[in-house]
Order: sequence, then C-alpha cells, then structure tokens
Amino acid sequence: MQGATAAKKFNIIPGINVPYKLLQDGLTPRMAILGGLFYTFSGKTEKDGTVSTCTRRKKELKRKYRLSGSTLWRGFKRLKGYMSAVEDKDDTYIFDHTAVPELFLRAPDELFDKVFTIKYKAKKNRPERIEIRRLTHNEILVGGYVITQCDNLKKEKKEFETSNSEIAEALNLSEPIVQAALDTLIAAKIVFCKVKGVNRHCKSKYKVHSRFLRKQKQAVTKAQADTPPPQQEPTEKVITFRNKEDVHREQKTAEDREYYRLRHLAEDIADKNYKRAMLVKDFAAAENGLRGIGADLAFAEARNSPNLPELQAREAEYQLLRSMALKRLKMTDDDFNVEKILESVGELNR
Repeated sequence: MQGATAAKKFNIIPGINVPYKLLQDGLTPRMAILGGLFYTFSGKTEKDGTVSTCTRRKKELKRKYRLSGSTLWRGFKRLKGYMSAVEDKDDTYIFDHTAVPELFLRAPDELFDKVFTIKYKAKKNRPERIEIRRLTHNEILVGGYVITQCDNLKKEKKEFETSNSEIAEALNLSEPIVQAALDTLIAAKIVFCKVKGVNRHCKSKYKVHSRFLRKQKQAVTKAQADTPPPQQEPTEKVITFRNKEDVHREQKTAEDREYYRLRHLAEDIADKNYKRAMLVKDFAAAENGLRGIGADLAFAEARNSPNLPELQAREAEYQLLRSMALKRLKMTDDDFNVEKILESVGELNR
C-alpha cells in the first residue's frame, strides 16, 4: 500500500531494481541486471490473488540490456535458485521475492539506453579526452547505487557520503573498478563529486543530476484532464534506401559496439587481477595500511605536523611491501588500470 501511495504522489522514473543479494551471492553484473529485470516485473501478488509474471524475448534482452547469447544462457542457469519458468509460456518467468531481502539499487532506463558524451579531464600523464558511448554494466550498477542513495525521499539534501571501499563492498566489485566507474559517471555529468574523500574516515560526498530524482507531480487542471488525446493519423509504410549517411551511421554503431565490448572485457580483467592480488596477505595488508593512513598523512602534510616523518616512513614501508608483493605476482599497477588494459586489448584485436 505504501508503494502504491508513493507511486501516486511521485513521478516514478522507469528502470529496474537490482537486489544487492544477487551481487553478494557472486553473480556477475550482467547476470544481476538480468535477475533484477524479472525481480522488478514479476513475483508480486495481484489484487485477484494471482502472481505476476514477466515475459521478455531473448532478442529484446540482447538489444535493451546488451547481453550476449552466452551470457543469457549462463544467466538463466545461474538464476534458477531465484526464479522459475512458467509452464506453457515461452520466455516467461516468476521471481521468488522470498529468496532475497527487499534491498536493491534502482538502475534507471536512461543508464542503459542513452549514448553519453563523456569528457575526461587531464589526469597525471593522460591528456584530456572525450568518449561518446553507452555505459558498461559496471558503470550502470555504480551509477544506480549512487542514484538510489541520493534519491531518498526522506533526505532534505539529495547527497550521499561514502568511500570507494564501501561501494565495492556493497556491489561486490573491486575498488579500481569502482573508481574507474565513478570517473566515467562524473565525466558524463551523471554524478557530481562535492567533496573528494581519502578513505573510510574521510569520505567523498556525491550528488546526482536532478533528472534522476523523483519529484512531486504537478497538479493537472480540469481542462487538461478533459482534453482527449490527439488522434494520430495512420502512416503509410515508407521504403527508404541506404545512402552514404546510413552506411556511415551503421559503421559508427558497429565501432561503438566493439569499443563497448573491449572496455567491458578490460574491466573484467582489471577486476579479476585486483581480486587475485588481494588474496595475497602482504598485498592486502599494504593496501589496507595505505588506505588507513591516507587521511592522517594528508592532514599532517597540510598542517606540517611533527609526526609527518613517522607517517611518511610508514607509507614508504607499505609501498615497499606492496611493490614486493606485486613483483612476486609478476604484476604491476597497470594490471588494475582499466585504461591501460583497454589499450593492450585493443592492440591485440587489431
């Protein structure tokens, strides 16, 4: 009843709800998004006592959510413990809402559908650059998580204070993947960083673009309510011929699709590399140690504190421990860097 009341009072932004439980149980972002679709539109008891079902053709899933045939096959197999197929109805499922807690992030349709202009600022040795593309599944989940936390109707200020490690823990992603996703979301002006944090104790503060926030409906006048919708004239089928612009557009679409595939592959590689490194005790200890003293070191440097040399010495020890652990693993920081991996993957595919 509360949900129905909220739906009447506020504009509901179309999208899907992805339960955190699916990610915590080890499902990949793509599988979790697939499960979130059926979680959103099925498994609820209707007024007549029947349970709602959701039908989605595989062709539609591939187009809308950019899921390959193999991903769909593995996804439906992995989701058997959460939802069941409806007999005598193809591509129709019911999600069991009792299998997961009612805790989820909301991923608006715009994050899936829109082609964003992403303007990255210059950073270290990397020049400023612009990418025109759709978001990856990791970026959609991180964006949906921040949007969900900001879009709390009880909050007076639509802001969210958190750290990369907290987001990574909630979504079961690695911190480098979270940071790369946040960089993209900020560059696309979906998310705005008001305060840049250092660690769990000195967190970042984010807000999102107003178009992702629910707003109260404007009152509709009686005249507007009584006005019938305009009648659309039936249109004749138009036969069009492919010209140079059509061919160029198709080539651009194919290039964008290939870039998206390679970037997603680079994200997966970076995530696996980081998780593999975190299994090594020395590397994990060094990473946690560097995060722990990050804020103290920043404050000490800003205030020229007397304990600055001690903190710098500890930082150097952690850096050495981290470097030695990476050397034993035959890895470098580039193995966690999505952009570096994307460059190498792109060269291999040429």
